[in-house]
Amino acid sequence: MFTCSNESAVIPGVLMGTKSAMADISPLRRTAAMLSLIMNHRNPIHVFVRVCTTAALLLAISVAGCTSVEQITLPLLNDVRITTTMLGGTEGIPGKEYTYTVSHTPTATDIRYEWRFDDTVVVVSRGSGSMNHTFTGEGFYTVRVSVVSNEKNAVLGRGTVLVNIRAPRTIDIPMVAVQAGTFTMGSNRSFNEQPPRSVTLTRNFLISKTELIQAQWNAVMGVSPSWHTGDSLPVEMVTWYEAVDFCNRLSLRQGLTPCYTIRGDTVTCLFSANGYRLPTEAEWEFAARAGETRDYYGGTVEQPFAECTESDSLDTDLAAIAWYCKNGDERTHRTGLLKPNALGLYDMLGNVSEWVWDVYDGAYYSSAPTINPTGPDAGVLRSARGGSFLVGAFKVRLSCRLSHNAAKLREYDTGFRLVRTAN
Repeated sequence: MFTCSNESAVIPGVLMGTKSAMADISPLRRTAAMLSLIMNHRNPIHVFVRVCTTAALLLAISVAGCTSVEQITLPLLNDVRITTTMLGGTEGIPGKEYTYTVSHTPTATDIRYEWRFDDTVVVVSRGSGSMNHTFTGEGFYTVRVSVVSNEKNAVLGRGTVLVNIRAPRTIDIPMVAVQAGTFTMGSNRSFNEQPPRSVTLTRNFLISKTELIQAQWNAVMGVSPSWHTGDSLPVEMVTWYEAVDFCNRLSLRQGLTPCYTIRGDTVTCLFSANGYRLPTEAEWEFAARAGETRDYYGGTVEQPFAECTESDSLDTDLAAIAWYCKNGDERTHRTGLLKPNALGLYDMLGNVSEWVWDVYDGAYYSSAPTINPTGPDAGVLRSARGGSFLVGAFKVRLSCRLSHNAAKLREYDTGFRLVRTAN
């Protein structure tokens, strides 16, 4: 209960002179009248009042002569969640009806559920936490539910889920089998590649022949975010989070077990799952080398510290396998045009840099595990490998580690390729 004095008025020209006229009306009507006066007053001093919190407004009214205002306290629900009958709870097809169910902590309050399935459809359900709905068109849709008190008409909590509605399509991802093995990872070229060390991978895995192209992305996600557009061009301008999200969605649509658990900005990976995922740095370098011990599959970089200055010349051997700054024409290129490595993998170097799973740490190699390393447990940056059409020969090497970007950053020369653990 909030109580206050009737003895004085404090907002000149707004409240002064109104106390006696309002003395005989009820506290609730007096509150409404005072609010109207304050919210409609044009004195600049009182613009501040209009944007104050409710508590500040009630304080001003109380000083002006209110007797009491009862505060309403309702239990808020902070754990409202929506589950669906879609694949993985998020992947559906147009024209099919799915059931949406809300869950939350029990409450003794008499409640109803207000559902919103797009920008126009609102459905109210009483007594049942489930609702059926059919989306007729393709796209991403945010499904929202509000838990509302019937007595007070107040929202106690809200839940949302983003669903992806796409027509069934055949999505071909050509993969190459990579057998487990041991190799020398790193080099002495740069501090973050040191020390070179023997690394063993105990899991066989599959890796996509090319970088993910825009036609493959569009089949799952609808629209490519890429700066350079073309179905056969690698997808780019995708964040690390969008890459792992794509992996899960593709896995669900192909009947595989997703590898990633995503909770906000926290992502964990079940490497034993058979779904699609990003390679670890070790898997990427092992597959890219395919037994090669030199700078790239084809030889040693002619100008090992070249950073794409005017004085740097074209490395013809490197240009035969990689789009980089000296032959890339400042753009991406259709995948699979240049020579592959010994495993038949294209564009492992150049074209676009490729997101990998690992958090980036320049000193990681000095203390990293030597069996199935997966990178540091935490950090701000994520690693990318392979270099791109924008960079010089120094960064288009098999051992080069790009201290890349925050996981939410987009770059028009960064994409990714897929792997799957071979069970």
